[in-house]
Amino acid sequence: MNDKTKKITALVLTALLSLSLSSCSGDKDKESSTSSQASTSSQQTSTSSDIPSSSLDSTSSDTSSAAETIVRPAPDDATIAGLENEKKGWGPGYNVDSNNCPVSATDFNKSYNKYEAYAVGNTSSNGKRIYLTFDEGYENGYTEKILDVLKEKNVSATFFVTLPYIESEPELIQRMIDEGHTIGNHSNHHKSMPTLDSDTCVSEIDDVYCYLKEHYGYETTYFRPPMGEYSARSLALTQKSGHKTLLWSFAYKDWLTDDQPDPEEAYKRITEATHDGAIYLLHAVSKTNTELLPRLIDYWRAEGYTIAKMDL
Repeated sequence: MNDKTKKITALVLTALLSLSLSSCSGDKDKESSTSSQASTSSQQTSTSSDIPSSSLDSTSSDTSSAAETIVRPAPDDATIAGLENEKKGWGPGYNVDSNNCPVSATDFNKSYNKYEAYAVGNTSSNGKRIYLTFDEGYENGYTEKILDVLKEKNVSATFFVTLPYIESEPELIQRMIDEGHTIGNHSNHHKSMPTLDSDTCVSEIDDVYCYLKEHYGYETTYFRPPMGEYSARSLALTQKSGHKTLLWSFAYKDWLTDDQPDPEEAYKRITEATHDGAIYLLHAVSKTNTELLPRLIDYWRAEGYTIAKMDL
């Protein structure tokens, strides 16, 4: 490819990015260059939470370096067009540091926090904390029970939902909002983001954002890429769309509904992985996870952990 062709290609990609990063039906006004909505404006414009925010597990804003929450400007369209798009699959692995945190999660934060992408959360000098997240692609009858437990225990969680789930479960979505949980964006069609062209990649995020804003007055600010697959370009596009990328520092094979983990083995595995700043990914279709949730919350609290509302 000669220099002239390269220049034309870059201009075309930049133009496509500008078109793809357009507004929601002409009225989406998200200042992604500052990402100032990060953890506070992800709340519904007006909500009457059944759990007062003061009674939910919370922590001080005094944080350390596990996940820097410095506001970072998103790359411009020309820069994004030039980023590599090699598909990477995320998994934290088993190599941990002296704090029991997966080394790869800390390394991911260091490599990609310029795109506001995180695999492990904040730690605090005022106490240990973890973040509880659930992925929702379809309903298997357990989310209501999960919400019941969270309400009983005064715990705030993050639910990453796809657009089909939102459309099919309006009562559960409204309950999540009303009870003070964070709703995360998990795309429309649950496709691997690096395999999509730039405008489709952004549309996958915007479809969820726009639907929730239009029907619930709720604006998402966190995105979890389907299958944990990402590239530098997809992370930059996510940031440009006004979202932070949130992966995880713990997950396990809990999503097969006809082959659920043994509860005692699962409890041992989950609790032994506990570390400060942990981001737990649990699938809400899991019978085992639903049964274990009260015990897990009690265990973490007994060990001195706060189950924190998402604040990256």
